[in-house]
Amino acid sequence: MTLDEPIATTDSGTSVTAQQRFTIDGEDPGTAPVTVAGPPAAGQKVVIDDLLVSTQAVDMRLEFTESDTAEVLFPVNLLAGLAPQFTLRGKFKLPTADKSLVMNSSVAGLVDGVILWHSEA
Repeated sequence: MTLDEPIATTDSGTSVTAQQRFTIDGEDPGTAPVTVAGPPAAGQKVVIDDLLVSTQAVDMRLEFTESDTAEVLFPVNLLAGLAPQFTLRGKFKLPTADKSLVMNSSVAGLVDGVILWHSEA
């Protein structure tokens, strides 16, 4: 897995807006969640603004959860070779402060993505 360091576009000390790129070459799907956004600023929650994901050779289901939980916040079903973009209407804020957004895949395969997120109370 390659997870680039977040590129902070603003950091006021109380909120961070970041762009993060991730590449996951999953050989053992579902065994270890992969952090794709976070951690937020202390005492804050991750808010997802935009998500772009793709897979090259295999159809798969991605499940996004908070770190340290098993509850699926939202699933994404990917068809091989397509790159859907999810621009969320309104806010999609994680339920718990100080948690990161993590992803699991249903099958082994390569996933590329970019997520835009920020943190807020």
